[in-house]
Amino acid sequence: MTHLREFQTQALAVFQDALSSDVNRVAIEMATGLGKTVTGAQAAVDFLDETRTDQCPQHGEYCVCRPPRVLVLVHTEEITGQWVKKLEFAVSRGEHPYSIGVVKGTRNEPDADIVVASVWTLAQPGRKEQITDVGFVIVDECHHAVAPTYLDTLAWFGALPSCDHAGRDEHGCWDCQNTGWLAPPVPALGLSATLSRTDGKGLGKVWQDMPFSRSLSWAIRKGYLIDLVPYTIKIPELDTSSDSALDTSLADGIAPEAVVNAWVQYGDVPDERVGYRQASTVLFAPLVKSAEAFAEAFNAAGVKAEVVHGKMADSEVTAVMERYEAGVTTVVCNAMKLTEGWDSPRTMCVIVARPTQSVPLFVQMVGRGVRPWLAPEAPPREEQRCVLLCVQGGTQQLATVADLSENVGDTRDGESLLAMEDRWDLGKDIEDESTAYAGPVRVEAWDMAVQASSKAWAYTDGGVPFLPTAKRGQGYVFCVQDTSGTWGVWSRVATADPLGPTLVQRWGGAPDLELAMAVAEDVATDLGGDVGALLADKTRPWRKAVPSAEMQAEAQRLGLGKELIKIMEQRAGGKAGKLSDLINRVKASKVLDRVAVKIKERGSK
Repeated sequence: MTHLREFQTQALAVFQDALSSDVNRVAIEMATGLGKTVTGAQAAVDFLDETRTDQCPQHGEYCVCRPPRVLVLVHTEEITGQWVKKLEFAVSRGEHPYSIGVVKGTRNEPDADIVVASVWTLAQPGRKEQITDVGFVIVDECHHAVAPTYLDTLAWFGALPSCDHAGRDEHGCWDCQNTGWLAPPVPALGLSATLSRTDGKGLGKVWQDMPFSRSLSWAIRKGYLIDLVPYTIKIPELDTSSDSALDTSLADGIAPEAVVNAWVQYGDVPDERVGYRQASTVLFAPLVKSAEAFAEAFNAAGVKAEVVHGKMADSEVTAVMERYEAGVTTVVCNAMKLTEGWDSPRTMCVIVARPTQSVPLFVQMVGRGVRPWLAPEAPPREEQRCVLLCVQGGTQQLATVADLSENVGDTRDGESLLAMEDRWDLGKDIEDESTAYAGPVRVEAWDMAVQASSKAWAYTDGGVPFLPTAKRGQGYVFCVQDTSGTWGVWSRVATADPLGPTLVQRWGGAPDLELAMAVAEDVATDLGGDVGALLADKTRPWRKAVPSAEMQAEAQRLGLGKELIKIMEQRAGGKAGKLSDLINRVKASKVLDRVAVKIKERGSK
């Protein structure tokens, strides 16, 4: 389980500890972007590993003839695809080739070891009955579980009592005066970023315990997510009485132009090549009419914007999002299509043009922009921020950035979420704040693996992320994305003989770059690399000095004469560090870019 972060491993351990004869339904809350799906996928594999180590009564040894099945309940197409990819990754990292099936719409694979099923499909006659031997249920976005379809499904598969007057016997089995003793309750794991509701329905009816929670601000402080910088866009006389009224007042009023003006003023991100550039942005509108109005306003300002909504064909939505990921489209104006189950780390601006009283909905929208962006064209990890533009209007009490943390008092435009927390933490016991120091007061180290993903990694000229496994560039671990979207983890190691061949090996694959980097860091360590040393080198005193004669000569041999002159002419320090990074990048580019091209041509084999 080395690909899991420490807190994800801790979450699974806490889940197991919480299960007992009286508790079988346990929920875990982790902020959007903290890897709930990865954690749940590992929980599924762990369950199968544990149940399949027992001796088979028929064959007398390890056997997969009659194992309990894992059922994962989801509710959208996007989430289904994410679960399948993360489950495939978790299985590939384990010892047993568990099968993964989908039960959704016309797709029907109920006999797989792990079944990812749409709760709405299972509500159709005859669909639940086809899935048997379920021994563990995972509920994604489990704040939806109070809906009748979820309750019926959980009861059917033994995670909930099938009647209100069910009790337990001394063995933990349910009994009912109508049906007699039933089987022991099936354990259920709930996963959500927002384990709360605003409709008055209590989640305690479903989830008996929530022993583990990691908030958005915790994740930002640890470096797993990026900080938020909010700005408010005031729209007078905005009608928030209903979605349709809000949609009309937004589309027919000044909101589109006001949002575009605010975005032009605040919606940019740092870029080492050009200073600043427009941020890839997702806008949340209540309905289609306002989404189209916002897109029209952006396009009129010369900013490429497109619309997505629930009534569009999947192929149309996919085409729009592919253009967005490629940087062709800058702003996606969506009518609540991308609230859950969609992730795009390149998103560094979120526009909440759908004011709401629902804190869970607000959190879901904001969560689309807090993932770190690890691509070669991304800003430096430590400089990444998500700009949050919130449309406000009317007299209703609406969700704001203050609802993202318990440690925020008053909010200020342009002040980050962590800065607000620091100001609140410092000022809560001080009567006269005018004479108090108002700087940061919390100093917490980022997770080492997060630092490794941002500082130890480098990119070739062709955009291939790599880690050296030895000094002098004799070996590398690198990641290459194939045509299916999978990130393969590869190594290139030179033999001891200078004239001998180099060895290129694939170590596995991952559904996204962040997971691939986590796997690659383990591979680099196994091959003799030292990620900790690479991190330490980034702060060595020599990096601020003048490059040595040997380093300058090496740069000349590599044809970097012009670049060397530019670096030496810079007035700022860090010349040796910049030249060293350039030399390493050029060396890696000469070998890895060619290898990456061949890998893509041949596929992942």
